[in-house]
Amino acid sequence: MPDIYISRAGVENKDLDIKFTNTELGGLKDDLARPQQHTKIKDEGIAALQSTIENMQNHLAEIAEVLAVKPTAEAVQQALARNNSIAEAQS
Repeated sequence: MPDIYISRAGVENKDLDIKFTNTELGGLKDDLARPQQHTKIKDEGIAALQSTIENMQNHLAEIAEVLAVKPTAEAVQQALARNNSIAEAQS
């Protein structure tokens, strides 16, 4: 009779061990997923910044040309407003 009782006790402990292991694995998976998600967000931010830099580099000659004329701030704002209205009309 005691052998059966010990056997059952061992089975219950195995179930607890399995549940505990599953809980640990779930926690470890969550811990692993967090840095991966942060890395993905950072990579997307870096890609956006690179695109902005490339856009600025592509238009650098145009910017330098405008600045060479030494326009007033008001003239620049008017030109930007015209450019925006043209872009909206084309959309």
